[in-house]
Amino acid sequence: MTVSRRQLIQGLGGLPLMAAAMTSTPGSGAPVAPPARPAGTVSLPDKSIFAFAGTHLNAAYTHPVGIRTRDATQEYIRSRMVEADRNWPARNSRDEAVALFARLINAQPGEIAVVPSTLEGENLVAASLGLGPRAGVVTDPFHYDASLVMYGELHKGGMPLTVIVPRGNQIDHSDLEKPLVRIYGDSRTGSSPTVARSSSCSRSGRRACAS
Repeated sequence: MTVSRRQLIQGLGGLPLMAAAMTSTPGSGAPVAPPARPAGTVSLPDKSIFAFAGTHLNAAYTHPVGIRTRDATQEYIRSRMVEADRNWPARNSRDEAVALFARLINAQPGEIAVVPSTLEGENLVAASLGLGPRAGVVTDPFHYDASLVMYGELHKGGMPLTVIVPRGNQIDHSDLEKPLVRIYGDSRTGSSPTVARSSSCSRSGRRACAS
């Protein structure tokens, strides 16, 4: 279908009228009242908010969205549609979410960082820890692939790295003690750490690294 410039201008001219008709407070810029919270006290695990039966075990990759999340997302999109005068940078819905999460974990909102992904958050934490020849990493092959690549690159620069070998498709926690003592020493005996580079580590991190 071919649209002329006149038709396009006429169509765009009707958008402000449509927006005014959709909002309950035309031109006032007043925020739209948030939807009522579901009645009752939330107890965890709150299985009632998910629309599927069973248990989802792959949350590290992606996870189903609950009813509360769906409702909050719909309200956010609706408010973006009708609150044309809202100063979104100054009244960002994310700030409220940060404050609620901080209260949940007994922290201050200023202590919470919002990052695009878990992997980016791990990169920031790893960078802040000062990993190097005397501060290494002990992990397992079930870790994120990209994280294992990051630690493998740090290992090339001298950071001790141990990837625990699974036994029976599980990680035995007793296998963690030896490499941790080797890197950080044993507080029980007062022994000092022994800094040694691992013999080898594949780029994917799937092969065990051992000093």
